[in-house]
Amino acid sequence: VQAECSELLQERQLEVVWNRHDLKQVSVMLDGNKAFRIFENLFINIHHYALAHTRVYIDIRQVKDQVRIECKNISREPLNFDADDIVDRFVRGDKSRHDGGSGLGLSIVGAITDAHHQDCGVANTDGGVEFWFTLAMAQEKEPSKADLQEEEQKGSL
Repeated sequence: VQAECSELLQERQLEVVWNRHDLKQVSVMLDGNKAFRIFENLFINIHHYALAHTRVYIDIRQVKDQVRIECKNISREPLNFDADDIVDRFVRGDKSRHDGGSGLGLSIVGAITDAHHQDCGVANTDGGVEFWFTLAMAQEKEPSKADLQEEEQKGSL
């Protein structure tokens, strides 16, 4: 998704810094199209609100049986919003912004995470904003009897 939104990020000269906290590979219970929509909306919001020539930090952590993804950036303008309202439809973090967008971005993210019985949130930070969401980790399935027999046969060849 970052590649899809790279022109937007380059336009503002934003550097994305990923921190996976020693997670090598993460499987989550989420449709790929929905995952794309979550990240697309986050990167579009970052483009609209982040201060040019700064870094955007994306942290991915495992918290129990969930993955928590946190996006932090320095805001272009001081943001004045109620953290509980910002994921509502048509609510903008910068009330004075009228340069495109429908105000639906975080609402879509909230609807997708809610539909998957997960959570999301946003908070003003010192000079910026942090948006986070959780996704359920995929459960490793027990190998079936057929899988075990196939592995056994491979080993005897």
